[in-house]
This record gives sequence, structure tokens and C-alpha cells, in this order.
Amino acid sequence: MSSPSPVAILAVASALPAIVGDVVPEWVMVMPAGTSHGVDGRGPYVLKDPTKVAAQSIQGGRDVAFDYNHQTVFAALHGSPSPASGWIDRFEDREGALFAHVHYWTPAGRAALAAREYRYVSPAFHHDEKTGEVLSIASVGLVNMPNLRELPALNSQLHTIGDSMNKEELARLAAALGLAADATLDKITACAAELKAAAAKPAVTTGTPDPSGWVPMSAFTELSKQVSALATASATTGAQNAVDAAMREGKVTPAMKTWALDYASQNLTGFAAWKAASPVIVAPGAVLTVGGAPGAESHAAGQDDKAVLAVCAQLGITVEQYKKTQGVTTAAQNTGAKE
Repeated sequence: MSSPSPVAILAVASALPAIVGDVVPEWVMVMPAGTSHGVDGRGPYVLKDPTKVAAQSIQGGRDVAFDYNHQTVFAALHGSPSPASGWIDRFEDREGALFAHVHYWTPAGRAALAAREYRYVSPAFHHDEKTGEVLSIASVGLVNMPNLRELPALNSQLHTIGDSMNKEELARLAAALGLAADATLDKITACAAELKAAAAKPAVTTGTPDPSGWVPMSAFTELSKQVSALATASATTGAQNAVDAAMREGKVTPAMKTWALDYASQNLTGFAAWKAASPVIVAPGAVLTVGGAPGAESHAAGQDDKAVLAVCAQLGITVEQYKKTQGVTTAAQNTGAKE
């Protein structure tokens, strides 16, 4: 007799009995009588001797788990939680079909059934790989995706460990990964994980690189210098134009030009805002003096003094500081210089 499969799951299933209020079923059919086929093409599976299957499923008095979506089987592969929804303590042959006695439903399992969150049950079972005879029940899952032709129920159409990952396919996968033909699923999984990690690392290239994909560092550096010089020249030109315009409008005096250029070069937007908010402090073309008689083109001395005071107020400095930093002299100083 051929060896049994690892575990076949989701191959056949049945609908849950009608639930009234919060009363959950005590007996549930987990395997139909006779031969079953899956909508996804798996099978046939034959329940030849339900009494024998019942005896083989309960070993050493250990309960069989009722879970959700067969997580008891998948948890070993994915390391995911596998909570039970209930516990089966015995199976029974009823007219050729196999029924499970659920002696305990967990609170979460009861709530899921009462809320109709799951409508079907599906067994995970060992079977003879050649004949399809069902040998024992490994676990039973609450599921929602029907896949059975013979019953108005169910199962997920996901592939299973026993059916889709048989020895022959494992051997082909192992060979593709450069492993021995008898490599276990754990070794194959570990090898695949190593290859995935290696593929994620940055590639190290050797040989002559494609010249279309790079430029010499010297050329890059020179281009960077040129771009920087152009940016500086552009900023300087913009600042000069802005200050010249401010002087034509009478908002910047010749004595203020150095300060204005420095400000505009560093913050052209800020200078523009300052100019917009500043008053006209000297008529265009006038020559500003401080404390003495104005030149031929200037306003009266009193008007010039007011203009200087306005400038100092804008700059936040005293008249003396203004004279010192900007080189503006008083009439008295001019007289002393002449002497």
C-alpha cells in the first residue's frame, strides 16, 4: 500500500447546520459519504471506512482542533497564530458520512458562528496518494469559500501542502535552487530566503562601465563651478538693478548704496519688500548733505536733515553712526577740511 499524503486540506467540505440564536451545533458533518471531488480539480477522495477514520483521528485521547481557515496547518510554515475555534473529542459514522462531536466551542468560535461569520466547515486530512482513500482527520476549519461538487459546501480554492507540494515537485524546486533532490521544505524555504536577501543588496559592477551612464568627476566639478558662478552673477546683477531702481525712486541715497547692495545680494525679496514700504527720502537727482548748506541741486538744509533722520530710523542707527559708517560729513567738518 502506498504511503499517506502529508496533509490534504480544503478538498471537501460541508455547510454548517442552521444556527438558531446563539445555539451552536454539537455535531457537524466533516466528510461526506463515498467519493468527493473539488471544484478546483483535486480528488477524488474516498471515505471508504468512516469508523476506521474515526479511530485513527483520535489518538491517545487527544482532541482534534477546530480552527479558522486551516491556520493550524499553515502556522507551521508562516509562524502565524493558530487559535482554535473549538475542540473535537470523537468522530462518528452516520450512514457512511463522518460526523465530528464538538464538545467545546471557544467564546470566539461561538461568537463567529452566532454572527454567521463562517458558513462552512472543511477538514484537513491524511489520505492515500494513489487511491485517494481518506485515512484520518488532522483538523477541521471554519471557512467561507465553497469548493465541493457533491455538497452545497465548501472549501477554499487555495492549493494545499499535501497536494500542490508533493515529493516530485519539491525535487524539481530543489534542483532549480541547486539543492539535493531530497531537500526538505525547510531547506528549500531557507535557500529561497537567502537568494531574496542577496537580490536586495546593491549590485557590485566590474569591468568598464557604460560611458552613456556616467560622466568624469572632473567634468562634473567644472560644471558645478560654472553653475555656481552663473548663479552668483545672476544674484549680483539682480541686486544691482534693484538698488539702481531704488535710487532712481529716491528711496536709497548714494551714501546708502553699499548697504543696499549688500542687503539685496543676500535677500533680493527682502530688499524689495523694504523698498516697497520705505518713503521717498530724497528727490531723484538731489545731493544730500548733513548739517550744512546743500549743494546746488539739493533741497533746503532742513529738508535734508529730515531725510537723514528718516534714513536713520529705517536703519535703526543714530545720525552720528550714519555719518561715520557712510562717510557723510557735516558742514563744519567740511569747513575744517578746507582750513
